[in-house]
Amino acid sequence: MGTKENLRVVDSFLEALDARDWDRYFGLLGDDLEYYHPSMKRPSRGVAAHQRKLDLHVDSFSDYKIDVLRRFGQGDWVCAEWTSMTSEVVKGKRRRVRFDFCGVFKITNGRISRLYEYVDRAGVPV
Repeated sequence: MGTKENLRVVDSFLEALDARDWDRYFGLLGDDLEYYHPSMKRPSRGVAAHQRKLDLHVDSFSDYKIDVLRRFGQGDWVCAEWTSMTSEVVKGKRRRVRFDFCGVFKITNGRISRLYEYVDRAGVPV
C-alpha cells in the first residue's frame, strides 16, 4: 500500500475511535499490534492487551470528542496529531479538559501493526 492508502487507514481508525465504532476500530488493528504509551514500562503486544488498556480510558472519559489537526506519512509510517476534549471528575466536580495527542503508526497489509501514542497533559489543570 502507498502513503495515501495508509493515511486513509489512520483516518478511519481515528474516526472509529471518535464514533466509538469498536468493530471498525479493532478491525483496523493487526493481530500482532505493538502498542506503546509513555505510561507503560514496555509496549503491549496483541489486540487483546490493547483493548484492556483502551477500556480503562474509555470508561474514565466517556464523553470525549476528537479533532484531528494534521497527519502526514512516508511509506508504511503515518504520524497524526489530534486533540481530545472530554470531562473528568476531580474531588466531586466535573471539569472540561483537553488532551493533545500524537500517534506514530506503522501500517502493514492495510492494518495498524505499530502504534506509538504520546499525550501532553501539561494543559490539564490539577
